[in-house]
Amino acid sequence: MDPKEPTQSSRDAETHITDDTVAASGPLPDVEPEDPLIGVVLGNYRITGILGVGGFGSVYKAIDEALGRSVAIKFLRNTVDGAARTLFQREAKVIATLSKHPGIVDIHHWGEHRGQFYFALEMVEGNAEQLIEENPDGLPVRDALSITAQCADALHEAHTQGILHRDVKPANILIERGTLTVKVADFGLAKFGEATDFTLDGLILQAPSTGG
Repeated sequence: MDPKEPTQSSRDAETHITDDTVAASGPLPDVEPEDPLIGVVLGNYRITGILGVGGFGSVYKAIDEALGRSVAIKFLRNTVDGAARTLFQREAKVIATLSKHPGIVDIHHWGEHRGQFYFALEMVEGNAEQLIEENPDGLPVRDALSITAQCADALHEAHTQGILHRDVKPANILIERGTLTVKVADFGLAKFGEATDFTLDGLILQAPSTGG
């Protein structure tokens, strides 16, 4: 046998390696690139995923590694726009003003990461929008009345302090699973008293209707 000629076992091994190599280098399924903020550590907070995208920014889920609790972190999307930056900072201040009320989401921290402003909020797993989707035949009357009363009480507190929410909708009514405890959130469009500089000129900021 020619010593340069491969044996049957070596040919089998070569075929096996070649098949594995082809399989490994074959076309990969389309996947969306991972958000660069996922995995980032901001002080005690480690971002673990994205919760949603709003008018001014994105909201992420994070772990407060010092206290062992989940938090929500809202990032401003457009840091170049001075007006949007002002509104974002004012939203944080509005929440800080109102967060002593049990029906309004609490704010933990304001900060900046590589030129992007953010603030950390208490984490509430559910909201009224999800609750409606999960109950297509409607909520029990007792639960619906409880949620409505809690929302009304929270908004009354805001109004007594001269703050008008202006974007009340199911997605902005956070609800604790099990207890149905309400936390009104997302004061990005809120207005203080007679202030006129709380919106962006020329833009309609309210959520569009989804009705047919």
